[in-house]
Amino acid sequence: MSEPSAPRARLLVPALLFGFYLMGAAAGGVLLLVGGRALGLATGFTAATDCAAVLALALGAVVGGTIGGERVLRSGAPGAALALIQAALGLSAVLAVFLFRMARASYLLLVPRALHSDPAIFGLRFGLALSLFLLPAALFCGMAPFLARLIVAGRQGFGIACGFTFGLTLAGLGLGTAVGGRIFLPDFGVRGSLLIAVALAGIAAAGTLLVRQRGLEGPGALGADLSGGELPSGERPDGEEILIDDEVIAGGTLASANILVGFSAWATLLAWSRALTFLAGGTLEAKATIAAYSYNHFGDYRIW
Repeated sequence: MSEPSAPRARLLVPALLFGFYLMGAAAGGVLLLVGGRALGLATGFTAATDCAAVLALALGAVVGGTIGGERVLRSGAPGAALALIQAALGLSAVLAVFLFRMARASYLLLVPRALHSDPAIFGLRFGLALSLFLLPAALFCGMAPFLARLIVAGRQGFGIACGFTFGLTLAGLGLGTAVGGRIFLPDFGVRGSLLIAVALAGIAAAGTLLVRQRGLEGPGALGADLSGGELPSGERPDGEEILIDDEVIAGGTLASANILVGFSAWATLLAWSRALTFLAGGTLEAKATIAAYSYNHFGDYRIW
């Protein structure tokens, strides 16, 4: 009777880790909504504001993904690093509030002098977007490499681990965005939603530390636990030789290019959606047209 229960006990701790990671990703989705609402209230809900936000998010993603991908190669304790990033994500939201207030004061002071210059207005909006999104986006995108590093130790299977981590990150982001838009923002407002996001990030960090204390620490520890075996000695990290070769550099370059293409596509979609809404209104027909365009556009991109 003890043999059937052993796999369940072995899967419990990894499932908890995935759940806490999903919670941290959901905190990022709530922060995305809160930041978008605060930025829109300060500068107006326009296509230029959306583009400034997307550009700031893209810059943060590139910075966070690059730094995280470089540091994870040399990390012997990816679980601890993941918990630290999750805690820093919540703290960065609090710091972004103060940065945004200072940037908004400068924006209100300078915007009357730049009324006749569209590039200057966009630059001011981009500065506001950077104060809100740059640091949280960098930390959010820096989480994924460390979870992937927990799943595998060596180069073999690293791509599958990254794909699974990316999907889990998107699932958490979508969950946080959906719940935040339906419940948190309408019921608790911007400040309440911000506190909820900080709390989610804190719980995720504490849960990751708790799971780490149960033995899930070190490169490949999660994959070994799921498979019920030990890592081969050849897959243990050995200095700076792990995952550092021309293939990894090429893969990182391709990933960065896809990130830029994806964010550019989202910026185009947001601008087109905003323009159609102004022309046709927020009707069901307009939303259906936008949905059809999105499916066709991103479906073609996925195939490509």
